[in-house]
Amino acid sequence: MRAHLSVVSEHFSERVTGHGGAPIDLAEMSLPASADTPAAQRLVDAIAEAVREMRIRLRTTPAGGDAPLRLGIVATTDAGTGMEIETVGLSLQDVDFTAGAGRTKVLDALHDLERAFLS
Repeated sequence: MRAHLSVVSEHFSERVTGHGGAPIDLAEMSLPASADTPAAQRLVDAIAEAVREMRIRLRTTPAGGDAPLRLGIVATTDAGTGMEIETVGLSLQDVDFTAGAGRTKVLDALHDLERAFLS
């Protein structure tokens, strides 16, 4: 099963991509324990980039600019059939990705998302 980390709105999702443009699959990685690590910084930067891409996409849709953005997992089978989406309540529009507190909020939300997905 694939569990791609994504930025999710009401009608669209944008995959969070890592090194080389590959989607970040939470089934194949472990989350950083602290927001102060280089791995956490890279992950938060990738999420911030996906948020920017999603905002660009939503600007071209009617009333899309105000759509809430959430952090989520888009899970599909290996064959690509079937899909399940799990999100957390953190509103990504309100996060300052450059501040330590913002990175901590994102990492906490990722841990909540991982727990919800695994349960």
